Amino acid sequence: MSFEKILEKRGVAVKIVKIQEVNNNGIIERTESEQIQTKAIVQPLKNEDIKYWNDVGITKAQLKAYFKPNEDIEIGDIVEIGGKRYYVKTFENHTATGISGYIAVILGEEL
Repeated sequence: MSFEKILEKRGVAVKIVKIQEVNNNGIIERTESEQIQTKAIVQPLKNEDIKYWNDVGITKAQLKAYFKPNEDIEIGDIVEIGGKRYYVKTFENHTATGISGYIAVILGEEL
């Protein structure tokens, strides 16, 4: 089954909030610059996955979300799921068995 069909059947509505780090004067300032409505497949991380991410320095990882490959998402952006906000902490590099053509991100409550 293609990722598009899986996303259509099991995907949840999410909002990607783009974060701008520098204002027009070159001063470092975190501001929300754009919001993108999209769908993602979201799963809680298993305890062994949380331990793995902690061991490699990604603390407070909680969820894994799968997005379309052309989705504009970066580390530090915010993903809002059901009114709760999670930060994009890192990207996962491997692909799940039987699903191709997606971006997997690890989400957590703090940067």
